[in-house]
Amino acid sequence: MKRLFLLAAMAFVATVAAAQEMNTNENRIQVIGRAEKKVAPDEIYLKIVIKDNDIKGYSVRDIQHQMIKRLERLGIDVEKDLKVDDMSSAFQKRNKAVTTSSYQLKVTSAEQLADVYSTLELMGLSNITVIRSTHSQLDSLRSEVRVAAIRAARKNAEELAAAIGQKVGRAVYILDNGNSYVSGSNVYLARASASMKSEEGVADMSIPTLEFQDIELNYSVTVKFELLE
Repeated sequence: MKRLFLLAAMAFVATVAAAQEMNTNENRIQVIGRAEKKVAPDEIYLKIVIKDNDIKGYSVRDIQHQMIKRLERLGIDVEKDLKVDDMSSAFQKRNKAVTTSSYQLKVTSAEQLADVYSTLELMGLSNITVIRSTHSQLDSLRSEVRVAAIRAARKNAEELAAAIGQKVGRAVYILDNGNSYVSGSNVYLARASASMKSEEGVADMSIPTLEFQDIELNYSVTVKFELLE
């Protein structure tokens, strides 16, 4: 008998709890908040490959020396931003060794990238590849977009609640839907109709004009708020 009474009491409590939960859910509003931000990358990494006779009559070391001098004239800190990735030699016909060297260079804007392209092309170097791009403050930018997303959720809830004469209370549930990140890896290269003179005084009509794709940060959160009368 006592057991039957205990089971009945437990069933009653469960029923009341379910009813309370249903009533609580009826007084809530669930919304999604989204935010996005686009920023231009300020860290762009290039791979530069040079080999013997890229400039006729000059070795890799000679070309490297000229390249460093010209990069320094562009205001690039070569000690910090230029690194040697690899240096190797390969034998071609007649047992002649050809030395190849690759470098990684960091630039801070599309404009500086265009200057590097122009300078190296005037030297006769064209084996230049964009490896990747990012932003030096990427973590803080992600946090900024994340906060904006939950604020957007609150604003959405307030607008909907106001439409039916109610107000929004505290948040009772937050689901972080994560973020998406699109790297600004695409470079758009065009040729500007302007002239630039090389050190030898020869005009060059093919100055590259570069536009870098922005980094896109997108964030969304799902939030439940209390609805107040």
